[in-house]
Amino acid sequence: MTAKNTPSPVTQLAQLSTVDRLNMITNAFILFCRGLHRTVQPGMGRWHKNDNETEIYIAGMEPDEGEALNNKPRIIVQRLAAQWGGRSIGQQQTFGIFTGSKIFTDLISCPVVIRCIAREGLEAQRIAWDLSRMILVFRPEIYRAGRMQNINTGKMQISAETAMGAGVIRSSPNPEYKEVSLVLPVFFEETVVRDDSEFYAQIVAVLTGTATAD
Repeated sequence: MTAKNTPSPVTQLAQLSTVDRLNMITNAFILFCRGLHRTVQPGMGRWHKNDNETEIYIAGMEPDEGEALNNKPRIIVQRLAAQWGGRSIGQQQTFGIFTGSKIFTDLISCPVVIRCIAREGLEAQRIAWDLSRMILVFRPEIYRAGRMQNINTGKMQISAETAMGAGVIRSSPNPEYKEVSLVLPVFFEETVVRDDSEFYAQIVAVLTGTATAD
């Protein structure tokens, strides 16, 4: 019998997916880039939420092919492969003496690439350089926005200029554009608690073949 005030297994399973930590990190850098470019002088890549007024496109993906935004400089924030660190055997850190809960925690590396794209290579480089400088200044605020443990600015890299269309993520409908990427090693901690609730008991029953038919 499910304890009083305990969410049903279906509700608990839905709650597992309500917080996408990877998406939070990407969004934190998008917000930072937009906030920074809201403050620049007109003509220097000022961002506005209105697509018709903005001088620069900032998002987590390329604009659709044919959009007028393709003719503007853009900043595309994307993450690379995230990797669990495996800091301990089984990644189990503690055990609840009174509750019997198992607490699993690990440090996850999630590099973020900020692709700065412009018609001129020097403009793309300037955008990447300005972002790298300001990340040093606003690092604590970016931490909090994305719930990160660390942005390793000591390993922050600004790539050489490349022509669009040669990127491994997505090619551009404007191959004459130039790209300079800013790569940031990012780390965050994730904790998962396993208790004796019906939610976990039902999953174990399914995995062991002891679940009763619905």
